[in-house]
Amino acid sequence: MIQIFLVNYSFVFLYFVLLYLWCVKRNDFSLIDLGWALGHFIVYLGSFFQYGPKQRTLLLGFLLLFWVYRLTSYLIRRSRNRAEDFRYKKIREGMGSNANVKAFYRIFVLQSVMLMITSFVIQVTASQPVTELNWLDGLGVLTFFVGFYIEHKADKQVYDYKKENSQAKTKFLTSGLWKYSRHPNYFGEALLWFGIACLSQNWLGFISPVFLTFLLVKVSGIPLLEVKYKGNKDYEIYKQKTSAFIPWFPKN
Repeated sequence: MIQIFLVNYSFVFLYFVLLYLWCVKRNDFSLIDLGWALGHFIVYLGSFFQYGPKQRTLLLGFLLLFWVYRLTSYLIRRSRNRAEDFRYKKIREGMGSNANVKAFYRIFVLQSVMLMITSFVIQVTASQPVTELNWLDGLGVLTFFVGFYIEHKADKQVYDYKKENSQAKTKFLTSGLWKYSRHPNYFGEALLWFGIACLSQNWLGFISPVFLTFLLVKVSGIPLLEVKYKGNKDYEIYKQKTSAFIPWFPKN
């Protein structure tokens, strides 16, 4: 498995080098997000061809195609006619001189390593011996599509809201799924990966969704996004009433 992991990483690393060159040319590091989902599918293809086609691996590929298409098309649509994401802009400014050089290993190499961890479940699933599909696969597919629906619905709600309120840049959505969670899209993303982990039939597969959830809740997801509303009184009220991640009824 280690050898195949390294082969997969070599392809992922080359892919991120190409992403880096594209982002530098466009002077926008946030474009790296457009390539995140496709990077996982590169790992899938590498694992598929090295371990061989299996029924469970084909099912995994079907689910991943759903996820890659939806997330990538949404991010492309959202990024049109927009400046560099404020999170990446802040990182760029913090690098000072030679930001493009520093970004290669601080952003692109780092994200390539993180992608290999979040996609580890793909390799674990592909490496499993051929067995019949079972109830755990059914649970995984169900969990995947519940998470998929939540993420899609949450993204659509916030996209439509921002489109209708394009001039009110400081406002934020507090209705729909966003009434029950400040980041329902992140919850849906984590949930669908727990579904994929069920397909791995191995506890090692759960390393990926646990790591991804940690990133979303503690590192690059919620913390960085909520800095944008720091000091906003309305958001502080919303924050006190609403669950950060797992959807739940708001506090009175």
